[in-house]
Amino acid sequence: MKEKKIIVLVSILSIFSYCLSILFPKITQWFVDNYLTQLIPEGSDFELVLLGIGISILLTIVIYFLRFFTIVIMKINTEKVLLKKVFSHLVNLPYSFFETRTYGDLITRLGSVNYVKDFILDNVISSIFDFGVGVILIIYIGTISYKILLAALVLILINSITLVFTRRPIEFANKEEIINASQVNSIQVETIYSIFTTKILRLEDIVLKNWSREFKSYLEKRREREYYQIFITGVQSILNTIAPLIMVLAGYFAYKNGMVSLGDIIISQSFILNLLSISSKVINTFNIYLIASNYLDRVVDITNKEVEKISGDILDDINTIEFKDVDFSYNKDGQKVLKNISLNISKGEKIAFVGSTGSGKSTLAKLLMGLYKPVKGQVLINGKDMASLDKDNLLKLATIVPQDIYIYAKNIEENIKLERENVTMQDIEEAAKTACIHDDIMQFPLKYNTMLSDMGMNLSGGQRQRVVIARSLINKPKMIVFDEGTSFLDNVTEKNIMRNLKEKDSTIIMIAHRLDTIIDSDKIYFLKNGEIVESGTHEELMKNQGEYYKLYTARGENIISLTK
Repeated sequence: MKEKKIIVLVSILSIFSYCLSILFPKITQWFVDNYLTQLIPEGSDFELVLLGIGISILLTIVIYFLRFFTIVIMKINTEKVLLKKVFSHLVNLPYSFFETRTYGDLITRLGSVNYVKDFILDNVISSIFDFGVGVILIIYIGTISYKILLAALVLILINSITLVFTRRPIEFANKEEIINASQVNSIQVETIYSIFTTKILRLEDIVLKNWSREFKSYLEKRREREYYQIFITGVQSILNTIAPLIMVLAGYFAYKNGMVSLGDIIISQSFILNLLSISSKVINTFNIYLIASNYLDRVVDITNKEVEKISGDILDDINTIEFKDVDFSYNKDGQKVLKNISLNISKGEKIAFVGSTGSGKSTLAKLLMGLYKPVKGQVLINGKDMASLDKDNLLKLATIVPQDIYIYAKNIEENIKLERENVTMQDIEEAAKTACIHDDIMQFPLKYNTMLSDMGMNLSGGQRQRVVIARSLINKPKMIVFDEGTSFLDNVTEKNIMRNLKEKDSTIIMIAHRLDTIIDSDKIYFLKNGEIVESGTHEELMKNQGEYYKLYTARGENIISLTK
């Protein structure tokens, strides 16, 4: 309701502003015809005329500033509503949406919201009023003299042709510019994110070379667009320069024939300049729309995607997990990453998935967490299809410790809590103790108030990983998936964490390359090319001498060869 009132107020002030823009040329015409072409008679109301002009000027200033401040308020409110809506929609999209887009691309898409907002507020709304005023001015000039009107229409036509013929090249150049800007952003974000790797491997020159190549392409497309826009601006400037002379000449012939007064010529000249400006704005708005549509497409790519279904059946615990003939692929018609996966997991078990890189282990972990949906088959929790479960409830009962460690530039307490409500200090310390990081924290001078640098570079790799584990355990989950989530831990620390989780009767799912960490698993599944090729305990799989046996013994051979 507040936004509607502001829009109505801006509209009313805009109408008054346009009326005053027409009023002043009319006052000028009346003043010229009644006073400038003859001596001011004694006893005339000249002082009242000056008073009226002064009041009109004062009123114009007041309306102008009121309109200006109201537009600023409308812009801020619109930006708040638009960006909040788009960002809210973005964070509620399925995880798969983010896996197919780079950080830089998503940042560029969010930045596109401001361009769309500016287009709507700075161009569309004003162009609607401009068009109406333009029609009134054309009609009025036509009542003065058709010769002056024809001269005006010729100037407007030249201006319009220039804008229309340059719109396609501008649209194409801008589309390419946006793509290149997105690629430049991606490189910049990735470079900052991976600066440690860049420094260690001395990749600065390669990074700069890649960035320079994309930035050069971006500048070329921007320069191409700017050239077209400079050409348009030049034509408009030339027309604005010669328009007064042309109008004076057209008005001269009409004045010579006694068809118009001197005031008519002056008001026509003023109106023609307004008309040229209005025609440029209206047609330029169309051109800007073509540019804004490129940005709008990138925003719509976010808003048109269906958000995750959150509500559903509520569970109190996770007792059983079942995969029934599950297939998965990243694209509808793409190659299957997982094929015919069928398995059962019971509460309190420790289950491990092993296999070579690219065998589908991490994908299976994300299916377990509901981050992906199977293209065929079902994932059942307590006998219920995962798709029918309440998402918030499920992710309180189940959690995943990812292989990617992300630490925020906040203190340790905030890194574990992450602003989640109803989390007490006791909950934080309990999670930290389970993750075997509490004792380390207590040795810091500021303990849980110790500030961490971006990405937690002032902690060791093992400490960072244990902070992430504590963060994942804050809701006391019933099932924990470790997707290489213990890769930085030594064997003793990892065993202590697993023992702590076992004491809480938690179901543990391990995705691991370090086979010595999963020997005690209740069941081990070996994946190859997206299929389960064998399963059993460590002893059973070693006895079968299949794929697991080969991987395990090859590991031993590698260790022996390294010690020679």
